[in-house]
Amino acid sequence: MWTQEEPKNQGAFSYSEIRLRNLLKNMQYKNVDIKYSGRPISASTATGYGKHHVQELDSLIESTFA
Repeated sequence: MWTQEEPKNQGAFSYSEIRLRNLLKNMQYKNVDIKYSGRPISASTATGYGKHHVQELDSLIESTFA
């Protein structure tokens, strides 16, 4: 499970995903999937509303440990 607070297109996930997949493939873990838990793709780094940001963060943490 990859978890990040930034939107999917702005954090390290977009850079690291292909490298992690290649590493798993080379280690003979071809059927292992990398799951993503974080904010969806977005042009802005935050919602602009404090309450909405806290709700998104709570949802992100819950989905990570569910």
